[in-house]
Amino acid sequence: MISVVIRAKNEEQYIAEALEAVLAQDDQEEFEIVVIDSGSTDLTKELVRKLPVRLEEISRSVFVWLRPKPGRPTRSGTYYRLPVSSLHSDQS
Repeated sequence: MISVVIRAKNEEQYIAEALEAVLAQDDQEEFEIVVIDSGSTDLTKELVRKLPVRLEEISRSVFVWLRPKPGRPTRSGTYYRLPVSSLHSDQS
C-alpha cells in the first residue's frame, strides 16, 4: 500500500483540488491519503473532512519534515516533499 501524506496549515485555497487530484489517480496499487494538519485556522480541516481521506491534527511544534525526532523509530521508504499549492492546476 502507498501512503500519500500531505501536511497542511491554512491551505483552504488549494487543499480540495489537491486531494481530488490524488483521489483521481487510476493506479492499480492500493493507496491511502493522510492529511496532517498542524493548526489551520481557516476552512482546511472542514474541506478535508468532506473527502474520503484520513485527517490527523497535530501541534505545529511536533511536525518535522522528513527528519525523525530523537528516540522515535524510523521507517525506510521513498519520500517526496511538495507543497500543497504545487498540486493544483493553474488553468485559468
